[in-house]
Amino acid sequence: MSEPSTDPDDRTERRLKLAVVVVGAFVLLYGVVVTQQILAAIVLLVWLFVVYLVWRFVRAHERLADAATRVADAETADALSTRGEREETVTAGDPTDESVDSAEE
Repeated sequence: MSEPSTDPDDRTERRLKLAVVVVGAFVLLYGVVVTQQILAAIVLLVWLFVVYLVWRFVRAHERLADAATRVADAETADALSTRGEREETVTAGDPTDESVDSAEE
């Protein structure tokens, strides 16, 4: 068996799925038992399914945006660290710094 996830997004998504299933079952039972209109129940269930798919679409795009932000941050940090190393190398070999040190002594 797999371990239960502790990620709040996974728990929220799981709760959303459960809520959609419960509401869908209620709508289907209400449509069949109370109003005796199966087509109305099916239309409402399809509407709930479309809302669920839209939710998944939005969440997928949020995850893509978060991943792109992490990649950009990592590349920026890498570029800054590479630039800093290059500046340290240039500064260490700069003869003007040595002349200033020798003039002070």
